[in-house]
Amino acid sequence: MRLTVERDALLAATRVSRAIIDRKNIIPILANVHLGAMDGDLCLTATNLDMQYLNTVAAEVIERGVVTVPGEPLHQFLHRAPAGAQVEIALDGTTCTLKAGRARFELPTLPPGDFPMMSVRGEGAKVAIDPEALARVLSVPQFAAGRGDSRQYLNGIYLHASPAETLRGVATNGHLLCYQDVALPEGGKALPGVIVSLRTCQALQTLLDGASEARLTTTEEAIIVEAGEAQLTSKVINGQYPDYARTIPIKAGAERHLSASALQAAVDLVSSAGDGGDQMVSLSFEGGELRVHARSTNKSATASQSIDCTSEDAGAFTIAFRASYLLEICKCLRGGDDLVLTTNGAGEVSRFSAPERDDLLIVAMPIRI
Repeated sequence: MRLTVERDALLAATRVSRAIIDRKNIIPILANVHLGAMDGDLCLTATNLDMQYLNTVAAEVIERGVVTVPGEPLHQFLHRAPAGAQVEIALDGTTCTLKAGRARFELPTLPPGDFPMMSVRGEGAKVAIDPEALARVLSVPQFAAGRGDSRQYLNGIYLHASPAETLRGVATNGHLLCYQDVALPEGGKALPGVIVSLRTCQALQTLLDGASEARLTTTEEAIIVEAGEAQLTSKVINGQYPDYARTIPIKAGAERHLSASALQAAVDLVSSAGDGGDQMVSLSFEGGELRVHARSTNKSATASQSIDCTSEDAGAFTIAFRASYLLEICKCLRGGDDLVLTTNGAGEVSRFSAPERDDLLIVAMPIRI
């Protein structure tokens, strides 16, 4: 095997493979990437048995062949090689040699026949979709997903065609819920709903970054995204996603408008008095003012800050949330800076949204005071 490939093109391909490879996997072959040299192309494949990434880059192939080499050292060499350099790759016995200018790098290899390839069973629907929209629907709700929850179906994003005829990504951990809508692509109603793991979502964000077009396929067992010559296939989380619509308050409460950045700064300040992200932060509304306050668990320290708010209902009440939830909500809604809190009062499930936007909604369960 002997070929020459552009450093920049191969480096871009290895960026996604890094998000897939398990560097500390007990199966050594899974730390490697599979390189296949064909006429005019170099095909790179990476897998962790749950995800598989394939990409093809143009190459000047002198001698065909296949090899597997450690993925992380390959990426690090390409990252440090001069931009625009031509990289020569040659296989000599069990050693793969890379040359870029006057730099030389030798990598150990493992038999390519030991490298596992994924196969997808079942039929699904395939649609063309805007890459930025797909990345947004898979990234925005992530903060609300479960982390290590025994209910595996909560540890991901539920991607499906919504009753509002949008493509929707939903995440919930039982206390917090977020959904993001984007335009439903043509033929999107036929897409089977799937629960996509957070790790797959993060790998797809890397794949879609800078892409000009994308194609999405979902089956009962997998999600497949193609962007240019690259393709990422991933198993999905098995399980029935809960009927999240039942947790969204239907009855409209009083709306309170405030600055997301001001609330974020106030919560960040007062939570320093206690237990950080797990700290309970109280929001006390009275007239045109919101007082954000917290105290440490042993009540030895307290902190408060007031910010402006407007409301159609001047009634006074206090409601409390976890500081980490409020910080994530503010970060999510800071695009236009105006945040709308809709609630029926203390102890009631509350809605957080941005004015004149129906594509993004956050629902939070308050803490009993």
